[in-house]
Amino acid sequence: MEFLAFLKSFILHIGLGITAVLSLAGIGDSPIQKELLVLEEKTAATEVTPLTPGWAIAGETPIPAIPTPLKPVISPFPKIDETGKAEAPPSPLPETPKPAEPVAENTPVSLLPPPTETAVFDLNSRVRQSIVNILCRSGGGGVPSASGSGIIIDSKGVILTNAHVAQLFLLRDYPQQGSVQCYIRTGSPARNAYVAELLFISPNWIRENARNLTQNNPAGTGEHDYALLRITGSANASLALPSSFPALSFDASADTTIGRSVLLAGYPAGFLDGPTIESNLYAVSSPVTIKNVYTFGTNTVDLLSVGGSLVAQKGSSGGGVVDLTTGKVVGVFVTSTEAATTGERDLRAITIEYIQRALLEEHRNSLETLLEGDIAAKAEQFNLGVAPTLTKLLTNALENR
Repeated sequence: MEFLAFLKSFILHIGLGITAVLSLAGIGDSPIQKELLVLEEKTAATEVTPLTPGWAIAGETPIPAIPTPLKPVISPFPKIDETGKAEAPPSPLPETPKPAEPVAENTPVSLLPPPTETAVFDLNSRVRQSIVNILCRSGGGGVPSASGSGIIIDSKGVILTNAHVAQLFLLRDYPQQGSVQCYIRTGSPARNAYVAELLFISPNWIRENARNLTQNNPAGTGEHDYALLRITGSANASLALPSSFPALSFDASADTTIGRSVLLAGYPAGFLDGPTIESNLYAVSSPVTIKNVYTFGTNTVDLLSVGGSLVAQKGSSGGGVVDLTTGKVVGVFVTSTEAATTGERDLRAITIEYIQRALLEEHRNSLETLLEGDIAAKAEQFNLGVAPTLTKLLTNALENR
């Protein structure tokens, strides 16, 4: 009961950002505290229907720890049509997951006490400074405008996000030079702060999912769905970049046992239309516990289940899962199950441990090595040597749709 009271107290402290999101979604128009009570009622009510489906994922039954590969749906961050409205595509049929391995009786469960309220507030402040909104505006050619999330993991301005968010950076000059404009936005409400370039995006993910760019709600597992961006300049030419960016360190060997307390953060936008996303998008964070763990292989923890919360919406893609005890990033959102309310969904994130292994396989470098030295030169090498081939895969998909 004490932890539940603490969670309510925490939500009240961050109520301003959440209230803004709710008011924009049309959930009540009363003062902050009253509106938060309405939130609790709406979350529990099955008859509540979002204006646009938040993370429209096929409803799958979670498989007990650690199963063989899942087949949830990758829901791209909200696509905005030419009229400025967020698209509301129909839900696809779920893919059938492979049979799960038997659950060991000694499956580890974290029994650590929840962090103190002060520790959570302090960490929440640091996370809010490091979380970013990634907004890309399209100039046409079948390329969607879209909004997603990311988290700064290096003080030199490196952002970790999803490949399905960062893929629009490969299309910045399609169909014409400068057709797609992408901005890194910060604050609540989010405002243009920086411009960025690709440092790395998973070639495996682009090869396997290029055709999905033209689909409203493509299916996938979340495997290889990661990318890194490098901040290159200010969105305002008159303002210089900071000498150091607020960043959170990451942990590839983190304790991700069931029951571990984590903080979720992102820029959910599933209840908002295009103009609202542009002008009144707020960051949302929520303390939860790890509900389950999954694998893409045999016995590695590749995917975390963190249950339902306000963060479980379109637009949160690329947001961060932060360990409440260590303050380090341990996962990045990729998928969620589908349900009428955010409280009924199951948000899932690929682990830093998985990203580390996938990066070693694709790039032959660890995250730490990639972030060392001259990252501007590394970004240039990737954008000149690898990116053109990946861009061609995406443009072929657009032209052959």
